[in-house]
Amino acid sequence: MAIYILRAQKAGLPASFKPAIYLWRFFIFIVMENKKLRSIMLQLTLLFVSVIGTGIFNQLRAQSSDISGTWILKVKTDQGNGKPRFVLKQENDTLITGSYKGDFGEAPVIGVVHGKAFAFKYTIRAVTVNYIGTYENNRMEGKSVYGTLGEGHFTGKRKKK
Repeated sequence: MAIYILRAQKAGLPASFKPAIYLWRFFIFIVMENKKLRSIMLQLTLLFVSVIGTGIFNQLRAQSSDISGTWILKVKTDQGNGKPRFVLKQENDTLITGSYKGDFGEAPVIGVVHGKAFAFKYTIRAVTVNYIGTYENNRMEGKSVYGTLGEGHFTGKRKKK
């Protein structure tokens, strides 16, 4: 049994799945001794795998982070550097809303997030500025595009609450 615990831990399975794995291993041993039960066992195995897979998927989805918060960025461009502040709110699994405050003034922000990738934009002084990048935990990085005026690279940290 200890070997199965170690394998489950190495596979990253949550502790709540361990008793099910023990029971399943015991059940497999008993059923494989009876040829009539093999067909039933195959069907149950498929059901078990789908239930475990769904549980792992739901847990990973629950663990996925949220981009919401106040982000302080460091932007580097050929025209100079800046430290804009974004207050972002993830409305659902994909929509980002919020605000920009920086050297160019203040503006509302709209965008999308997919997994750890995001894209958001704001328009100020008739120029649409796009930020495209990735984030993990309290850090983000990516590319900023200032309409036809140029591009930059940014890194940022989420401000602690």
